[in-house]
Amino acid sequence: SGNAPTNWEVRNPAIISTCATSGTPAQHLYLSPGPPGCGGNALTIDALGQWDCYAIQRASDYNSIVGGATYRISADVRAQGNAINPNAYFVLGAQWLDAQDQFFGDVKNPKTATAADNDYDWKVLSFDVVAPSNATRILVWLTAHYPGRVDYDNVSVVKL
Repeated sequence: SGNAPTNWEVRNPAIISTCATSGTPAQHLYLSPGPPGCGGNALTIDALGQWDCYAIQRASDYNSIVGGATYRISADVRAQGNAINPNAYFVLGAQWLDAQDQFFGDVKNPKTATAADNDYDWKVLSFDVVAPSNATRILVWLTAHYPGRVDYDNVSVVKL
């Protein structure tokens, strides 16, 4: 639809009309310069001052997750304009899917100590998770909470 990068989808398609008062999908989600030395582009999600505008997601292939295994979820991330919201720490999350494609549980990147820590320059944001025994897939989502923007590059899920 042009509202998300290839192979990704808008997490909540209704948000496109909800967020229209603050900008078009192209103003909420766009390419920007990547981290220094990386070349190419990063993906920016900009809330444009509105709560939870925008989020995208991508599910892994079928049977790509091994229950009980440990995975590292990581991305190069930069966040700006988020220091006034304690909940704006959450920018990278995941949910599990079972063999029937039912979603369950979710994990989020670690919470910052203070809201002031929600603004930062490029860094690797990384956390380890253990897949539940009945997990067969993982869904990763990227978001920007009110009020600011988050830039992403090199998003990955790696079995350790």
